[in-house]
Amino acid sequence: MNDHAGSERCGLVQVLHTLPLSPAHPCAYLPGRAARDRGFIVNHMEPATWEALLSEGWRRSGMTIYQPACAFCTACRSLRLPAGELRPDRTMRRLLRRNADLSVRLTPVTIDEERYDLYRRYITRRHDGMMSGSRREFELFLGQSPVDTCELEMRLDGRLLSIGTIDRVPGGWSCVYCYYDPDEPRRSLGTFNILTAAQWCVRHSAAGREARLYLGYWVDGSKTMAYKARFTPHEVLQPDGRWRRESSLIRSEPPRPRGAVAHNVHIPRTRS
Repeated sequence: MNDHAGSERCGLVQVLHTLPLSPAHPCAYLPGRAARDRGFIVNHMEPATWEALLSEGWRRSGMTIYQPACAFCTACRSLRLPAGELRPDRTMRRLLRRNADLSVRLTPVTIDEERYDLYRRYITRRHDGMMSGSRREFELFLGQSPVDTCELEMRLDGRLLSIGTIDRVPGGWSCVYCYYDPDEPRRSLGTFNILTAAQWCVRHSAAGREARLYLGYWVDGSKTMAYKARFTPHEVLQPDGRWRRESSLIRSEPPRPRGAVAHNVHIPRTRS
C-alpha cells in the first residue's frame, strides 16, 4: 500500500469511529450481556475499500457495515486464515473425504424458493430464536450486498445442501454466512464450507496462496463461535490494529463478565 492509500485508509477509519452507537441490545454471542455496535448503510463499496474495513475488524449484514463498540468488553476478535497455509486436522481430512460426493460451484447471489426453504429450515432447527427465519429477513440479510458477493453452492445429486455467502476482495474472501440442510449432521457442512472456501479462495483469488479468508468474529467464551479456532494457522486482530498469528485461541474457562454500556443505525442481529 502506498503512502497516499494508507493515509486515506487511516482517515476513513478515524471518521467511522465517530459514528453514533446503536442502542444497547442483548449480545448475540454471550448470554446475559448487553452489546452495542457502530454502523452505517451503504449502497456501493469498492472491493479495496471493503478489504480495508475488513482488515480493521468491520463486518457486513446485508447493506449494513458494522463493528462491535462495547464500552467495557473486547471479547469479539476478528479472525482470518492464511488460506494457502490451512492445515486440516485429521477430523477435517475425514470430513473432506466424506463430502467428496458433493458438487460445488460459485454462483451469483440468488433469492428463490429453494434457497429460502433451506434457510428457513436451518434457522428453525439450528438457531436460538434471535433470528426469525422470515422471508424478509432472508432477503435483507443475504439477498442484498453493496460489495462483490457470490455464493458457494453445494448439491448432492441436484439437491441443495448448503449455501455459503462470500464477499470477494483483492486480497482474499470474506465468509459472510452459511446455511445448510439440518438433516445432514454427519457431513458437518458448516466446517466443510470453510474448508472449501479456503481452497477455492486460493484458486480463484488474485492473491493466490497469499489470500486471506476472513471468518468474522471469534468470541472468547461463546460456544457458537468456538469452532473458528479449530482452523489453523489463524491470525487475530489485536487492539493496536495489527494482525498476529496465534497458535491456539481455545480456552477452558469462559471470560469473566464485563459490562457493556450502549444511538442510531439498526444493526440486524446476525452472527458472523
